[in-house]
Amino acid sequence: MTRAASSAPKRTRVCAYGLVVREGCVLLTRLSAQAGIFRPGDWHLPGGGIEHGETPQEALRREVSEETGLEASVGPTLGASSWTAENSAGSWHVVGIVLEASVPDGATPEPVADDSCDAAAWFPLAEAAALPLSPPARYALSLLTSGTARPGRRRDDRTEEGAATCG
Repeated sequence: MTRAASSAPKRTRVCAYGLVVREGCVLLTRLSAQAGIFRPGDWHLPGGGIEHGETPQEALRREVSEETGLEASVGPTLGASSWTAENSAGSWHVVGIVLEASVPDGATPEPVADDSCDAAAWFPLAEAAALPLSPPARYALSLLTSGTARPGRRRDDRTEEGAATCG
């Protein structure tokens, strides 16, 4: 079937995603069966749709709180990209803005008021790429591996990739 002949609704969604990196670990959320766009079970970045009148920073703070129960500080924009996805709700065009974010040291993520994810956890950067990842998460990790983004790095952070203990 050609794209023009498709009867599925076409939707565009602008999203803010947080790349939260701490001591060699990245914070990810797992998409639940109620996830709206990307494949349930994939690990995803904390974040989601920007509501009318919200800035990307406000949306990210809200989404991180809903998905992990943590309060996020939002930093600079690290990159932006777009993806398409098809599901029972139609054809999606997602425009994602990836922002650097941080959460309090020692904080443990737990999904709270959100049904789009069913888990939140820290993963060593060296292991995260092997997980089943959503397109935005894969994109954000590519920013790290290419050296384009370096969030969460401190001068005194000597954790070698692969040697990180997350939690």
